[in-house]
Amino acid sequence: MNASSVRVVQGKDGTPIMVRDEEPFFVDRWRDVETGNEIVNEYRLVFDFREGLFVEITQRLEGSTGEFSWEVPLDQIGEEALTKLKESGSLERIRAKVKEIMQGLTENLDSLFFDPIGDRRRF
Repeated sequence: MNASSVRVVQGKDGTPIMVRDEEPFFVDRWRDVETGNEIVNEYRLVFDFREGLFVEITQRLEGSTGEFSWEVPLDQIGEEALTKLKESGSLERIRAKVKEIMQGLTENLDSLFFDPIGDRRRF
């Protein structure tokens, strides 16, 4: 996976509010013994600028278009999912994108508070 698999979600005003990995770092398949349905859970890493870092788990029935998802903190995913997260590079991709966004926001703030000539001594 590469950095292009990271997506920035923006608010109505264009401000970044979330960075999420488009590709799952872990896919868990299992069969419900009562119904016989095969269930697929896809785990994606998400950084929300208000809520912090968490894992979004999306669940669907194999062959179905319907799905639902929920969010869990990193300390609530299983050992196998945590190992896959560490191996995936997802943490590094999210970190790099958040860093890039924060640098851009800092540059924008600098342009608001300092004159375009660059004279910062008066502040």
